[in-house]
Amino acid sequence: MLWIVESHSEHLLRRLQRRIAEVESAFASPENIKMYFCGKGSSGSTIRPVKVDIFGQILDWPENFFGGLTGDLEKMAMAALQRARNGR
Repeated sequence: MLWIVESHSEHLLRRLQRRIAEVESAFASPENIKMYFCGKGSSGSTIRPVKVDIFGQILDWPENFFGGLTGDLEKMAMAALQRARNGR
């Protein structure tokens, strides 16, 4: 069975990563679940495979994908810490 799903959903991407990492999920493996990054190229769109390991980790994140995910998480944590220190 072949399914093709197009999405910009971070939630869907994270769930696929989780399922790949879970040992109980025999179907969900890097061999069975294929993901692709689409981007701008000099002569149009480019498509390249996403490299995912058996732990569900994406090995080749494009720069600023999902708005710089780790940067956003770090800034959110720092803002929450500052707010807690200020008592508001």
